[in-house]
Amino acid sequence: MAAPIHVAFDARWRNTAHAMTGIHSGALNVSNIALVSGISVIATKSAMAALTTRLVEQHGIDPRRIHLRGYSGGARLASHLTVAMADRLSSACCVGGIRFVPSSGALPPLLAIHGGLDTFNPYDGGSGPRWSESVESVVYQWAVASGCGPTPHYLTLSDDVRETCYIDTGAFAAVRLITVTKAAHSWPGTSHADHIAQFGAPGSFSASQAHWDFIRDVDQLRQLRTSNA
Repeated sequence: MAAPIHVAFDARWRNTAHAMTGIHSGALNVSNIALVSGISVIATKSAMAALTTRLVEQHGIDPRRIHLRGYSGGARLASHLTVAMADRLSSACCVGGIRFVPSSGALPPLLAIHGGLDTFNPYDGGSGPRWSESVESVVYQWAVASGCGPTPHYLTLSDDVRETCYIDTGAFAAVRLITVTKAAHSWPGTSHADHIAQFGAPGSFSASQAHWDFIRDVDQLRQLRTSNA
């Protein structure tokens, strides 16, 4: 079986990439990403397209298993790339920075993870164009755009962690939101002291493991649908 590839964008601030624990083999981390204008999305899309093409053609990466992940400002960029590169991505994960981007086509499965105590990108929304809508409202819009049913399904993962799932027409939870109520803007589950000092409490829930579990679910769904085709 050809290998998968996982591309991760971190925030523009320092001390973030090392906190995104769980970067496995077959993963790339791109640091210092800040979404400042539409030009950034266009340039990054072009670079990503060239990179993934080269990895597929020269290194045997499975083109059906390209997964995108972004944190903070990188998550806002990943939100745009999820739409701009929907035909190339198997899934997307946005941690601490999910935003809605309108789309007229099919979208890959999406996982959002966000801290309830986040003051950089507040869970309940804020003021100004950069961060206005609440995380729950944004995820609901992704669900509708992805063709999921509008009624959320809730799972309690622990006392302070809840998962909200939206189910698509194939009975798959294609859009998911994990709310870590005791986490601030830090990467949930990190143990890196400098990152925590800069961004606040991380909580005990592992965002990295949750993302890998999501990738596994997406890959298993693809294999099931391929075998049933």
